[in-house]
Amino acid sequence: MDFTSYTVGGIDYSPAPWTTRMTLVLEEPELRNATQEQFSRFMRVWFSERPTYAPSLIEVTLVLRAGYSDGVMDLRGINAFLDYYATYIEPYNLSKGLHVYLDSYSAIIDHTQYSVLDAPILLFTIAAEPQFVQHAWPRLPASYKLST
Repeated sequence: MDFTSYTVGGIDYSPAPWTTRMTLVLEEPELRNATQEQFSRFMRVWFSERPTYAPSLIEVTLVLRAGYSDGVMDLRGINAFLDYYATYIEPYNLSKGLHVYLDSYSAIIDHTQYSVLDAPILLFTIAAEPQFVQHAWPRLPASYKLST
């Protein structure tokens, strides 16, 4: 997948209530400087209280962009974000329809974006909850009777 055309969202970004699918790019420098309160708010809005903030949202793709300095990827902010997720969201099964990628490009540093991987890496995915679709199953003919 190529995520270069997606706009960077940010830790304070919120989904629109009518959105059904969303791809959100989060960059390492912002995550590194984010507070625990920002992580908490993000997790509430996107996961634990999703029915309140975005009731139509069934699928979220998070794209994490590494920092890059002196020829080395910087993942401190991404690791802090993932640790927060693993501690406060994952154990309670609060995320459904989630795909998390490490992008193949870095955050923009000094007006330059570096290629840090050959391709994006899928870190993990969690299936969406099944959606009820009215009349999805064929009805049995009225003449059909169960034998008891």
